[in-house]
Amino acid sequence: MFVLASKTQPARAEYGIISINADGSIDPPAAPISTVDNGTYILTGNINSLGNGIVVYRDNIVIDGGGYTLMGTRGGYISDGMELSGISNVTIKNIRFVDYSNGIKFLFSCQHITVQGNNITTNGGVGIWVSDSWSNNIIGNTVTDYVPGQLHLGEGIQLDHSDNNSISENSLTCSNRGVDLSSCAYNIIRRNNISDNYQGILIFRSSLNSISENDIMANEAGIFLYYAVNNSVYGNNFNNNSQHITDYIDSQNSLDNGYPSGGNYWSDYTGVDIYSGTYQNETGSDGMGDAPYVIDANNTDNYPLMKPYSLPHAIAGDINDDGIVDIYDAILLANAYNSKPTSSNWNPNADINGDNIVDIFDAILLANNYGKRS
Repeated sequence: MFVLASKTQPARAEYGIISINADGSIDPPAAPISTVDNGTYILTGNINSLGNGIVVYRDNIVIDGGGYTLMGTRGGYISDGMELSGISNVTIKNIRFVDYSNGIKFLFSCQHITVQGNNITTNGGVGIWVSDSWSNNIIGNTVTDYVPGQLHLGEGIQLDHSDNNSISENSLTCSNRGVDLSSCAYNIIRRNNISDNYQGILIFRSSLNSISENDIMANEAGIFLYYAVNNSVYGNNFNNNSQHITDYIDSQNSLDNGYPSGGNYWSDYTGVDIYSGTYQNETGSDGMGDAPYVIDANNTDNYPLMKPYSLPHAIAGDINDDGIVDIYDAILLANAYNSKPTSSNWNPNADINGDNIVDIFDAILLANNYGKRS
């Protein structure tokens, strides 16, 4: 996961709302956005907004920020960096959003929207807000909340009344909530770093969502349940949260994926691994605790993992799972070097040999496969 390097210019013009219209035109025409085919729109400079940033009315386009910044005006009114309503097949990528209340907002039946590789710093609002929309993909973004001198009030990614969306490989930190699922179903929350929030994930009146392979660490509540039913939670690493899961009221969910797939890693689990099998009564260890990890009677992990979950890789060293071992994997390993599961820079994918430390042995495994493809 990468943070965009912001491009700078000697000066930046200030704009009101910039629109990409249904006919493909850009208003105002002088805005630093170029297109040659009315299909791909590329930012050519940083943009200072007096209010909202960009409103999109056109389907079937790509908006590429190229690392440039959309900057709002920090203040007491609500502003959106980018807004989409009722459109489909749009990709938003490589943009930095700063000082808007909300970074990207799409609502009212948006579908097949991809939000990828953006860096969003909210101002007490929502980084990526999906409302009454479905079949969208939010991948590889970095979202954090920053209000000087205040508690973190914002939310990383919020889905309300939205189904069949995918949230994956994002870094969601320092917010009131990393992910907020409200009245949602059939969403996939996978392979995200969710840390240093008040609530890592809120599941409010939502069901049939899948939460797997996430690092959920250093939050007040890793997952907060409120009338949450029939959600699947497995293969996650719950590390050093004040409470890993809080069942506030009337929730019943599955905290493992059965045997032999297993459940989650819990940093405060004190059980032992002597036995194996579906009932944990067969001779020989299997990497799962012999006793369940119990939140309450309706939320129990029957197969808690003894070690942090590590993502399977088609090739040892393909840390970002893009099908090739290359410099980007080496950078991820370097960023996590010398880390352990309790470290702030821990990345379980970089622990290639699974010994709970990212060290020279992992680097050697990566080097041996450098350049290989799956």
